[in-house]
Amino acid sequence: MRPSLRLLQSSLNAASRSKTTAFIGLGRMGYQMAYNLFSKLHRQTDGSKFVVCDANADTAKLFSTNFTNNHSDAVITLAESPEHAVLMSNRIVTMLPSSPEVKHVYTDFVIPALQRLSGADSKETFCIDSTTLDVDVAREVATDVSKTGAQMIDAPVSGGVAGATAGTLSFLVGGTEDSFRLALPTLSLMGQRIIHCGPSGAGLAAKICNNLVLGVQQIAVAEAMLLGQGLGLDPAVLASVINSSTGACWASSVNNPVPSSLPGKAPPCERDYEGGFATSLMLKDMSLASNIARQRHSPLPLGEAAKDLYSKVVQERPEFWLGSRPIMAAESTKPSVLIFGGLNTCSRALAAFLVPLNGDAKVSHLRIVDKYSVHPPTTYIGPEFTKILEKPEVEYRQANLTVASAIQSAFDPPQGKSEFEYVFDFTGEVRNDRSELIQINTTFAPARLLGLEAAKRGVKAYVRIQHPFYETSGKTPATETEDVKPADTLGIWWHESLRMLASIEGLNLVILRIGFVYGPYTNFGNIASAMTVASVYGYMQKPMKSMWSPGKNPTNSIHVVDVAGGAWACANWMANQGRKAADKIAGVKIPFHNDKSKVKEVEGMIPHDQNPVAPLFNLVPYFRLILHTLFTNFYKVDDSNSTLVSTGKTIASFFGTTFEFFNLVESAVFKFMDDLEDINEQHVEGWTEMLQNSNPPITSTPLTAYMDKYTLDKHVVGFDNSKIKEIVGYKLSRPEFNHENIKEIIDKWKGEGVWPNASNSAAKDD
Repeated sequence: MRPSLRLLQSSLNAASRSKTTAFIGLGRMGYQMAYNLFSKLHRQTDGSKFVVCDANADTAKLFSTNFTNNHSDAVITLAESPEHAVLMSNRIVTMLPSSPEVKHVYTDFVIPALQRLSGADSKETFCIDSTTLDVDVAREVATDVSKTGAQMIDAPVSGGVAGATAGTLSFLVGGTEDSFRLALPTLSLMGQRIIHCGPSGAGLAAKICNNLVLGVQQIAVAEAMLLGQGLGLDPAVLASVINSSTGACWASSVNNPVPSSLPGKAPPCERDYEGGFATSLMLKDMSLASNIARQRHSPLPLGEAAKDLYSKVVQERPEFWLGSRPIMAAESTKPSVLIFGGLNTCSRALAAFLVPLNGDAKVSHLRIVDKYSVHPPTTYIGPEFTKILEKPEVEYRQANLTVASAIQSAFDPPQGKSEFEYVFDFTGEVRNDRSELIQINTTFAPARLLGLEAAKRGVKAYVRIQHPFYETSGKTPATETEDVKPADTLGIWWHESLRMLASIEGLNLVILRIGFVYGPYTNFGNIASAMTVASVYGYMQKPMKSMWSPGKNPTNSIHVVDVAGGAWACANWMANQGRKAADKIAGVKIPFHNDKSKVKEVEGMIPHDQNPVAPLFNLVPYFRLILHTLFTNFYKVDDSNSTLVSTGKTIASFFGTTFEFFNLVESAVFKFMDDLEDINEQHVEGWTEMLQNSNPPITSTPLTAYMDKYTLDKHVVGFDNSKIKEIVGYKLSRPEFNHENIKEIIDKWKGEGVWPNASNSAAKDD
């Protein structure tokens, strides 16, 4: 029987604890740091004992085996948890991936353990965190540790895996003078240069600034070396010139990315970049610098450009190492991809992103599977998408996604090719007027079949797109951890699909929760309807009015290009992490919001008292866009103090009309109307006239001026998007809805012949 923590604590001997050092986090750096530290302590201090703890128990076991093989009399314990490690040790070193892990380990394990110790034992304990993380998080954790009586420093390192192995690291320390003196003997066993930078967080601030310089320099060196080779220079000669001139820097003299550029030295490029610094970690550091700079209003034009380049490389090849030749001229091994569903929403845009008409494909093979026929088309697909389907990398299959055998067949790779690696799931009913049975059969059931088959096939990444069928608070944007309520039956079964997918063993699931979608390739949904109706009022030269005064509640929207880019970034991130690690970094509980009786009625539903965990990211603009309208208006909340009136005028002016509110009596009448046909009759008649008067007349279009009750209702959907920026590193390319975006969409529809031409429409051409 496992002893309780209370019993374990009481059995610990204070003298034994004072000679025990724990190391939590045995990644590439942590493993070498711990080995070096333990080896020197074992030689120098009689009776030294050691504890190791890692999220991967096999890694900790391997470390223990390797260490005891070389130090046969060493006493090393495998801790069951970080809490267990703290209770056995008075010196604790942590080396973790980033801010979320540090907060989790200290808040959930280290601090509770310190609180269990006696006052004397707690005061004798000090913690060293060598993670590179957010300064504010580090200060918050250090404050909480100090409340227990223990001491803590932040001590991020410089020197890489080679420095960790050789014990030549540089430590940049933040903390009190007393804490620094207490930690100095331990740090000296792992490094040669230990600098006290100031109070808590100062070490991290210095490290982040240093790595900002490194991140920019590494790109500049790579570009210069490529240019020099293109001009016929020998790499060794060019590197020698740089390293003895004003361009000298560590990125060139130690980490030069070109083989044979540093004769007599062994940079990572000479060993296939083994032992280098992962590009994903460089992106993490650049993102930390970017976030801090934004908070302090300190511009980073070069830093932001460098971060964007690292982000692009990580999205395409997450396994690249900093300084590798691929970062200079990436030619990747491209994954094979399956897209299910979404022809009416986002899958056409994703296909165009992955296999552009002009440019290199990001995939080796793309198969799109949906219920519609494309030859001949039984839904609108547009002429450009037809050309994409003709590309050699692309194939389309029509299939009934409610049938297991059809899904199994869709997963079978083409002859001579390997299994599909990425799956993008856009399936699900998007019409609110469907019955619950239809919602179950067309949303929940296909997602379950797809998830089970994807897990069986071992796909590296399964991205589930979650539309904004929720109602959030209008006060502050909701984070991924907040329990938001699904909207209506439609939202309930989309949400239930997430719970079910999260519970599938072995499914490398990542959930991308998006805003209301707009943009080219998207002719369905709230915003497409809203733009169509707005054009009708412009055509009729009548004011566009809103009944949702004052219109301050948020409803996020998202450009379809960013849905494609964000989904691709999440897939690459998941493929690099794996589900277990991804859950620890970005996993959130997905609570139950359904009728408990349905659990027994619907095959595949999990019990109501289970809250499965899965990585979840919100993908919405930096600015919140508001769509609260009877006849369509947009409200942007940003630092310019825009109002509903000013931003309503922006969209109204595009279509040559004005923006107003209904009076209280009119609003009350409309809000309690059960029959909206009178409203829609004006819309449809005006739209029909515009189509008929177009030159030439338009006889068929997927766009409609009819707005159902769901579209006309007030929706409060406001999500926070900081998590995807910090963890995945994805930055929106279209963060704001404006005239330029409207014109792009209208021009696209005109080119496809589904929007009235300018001579009969009030929409602007500039």
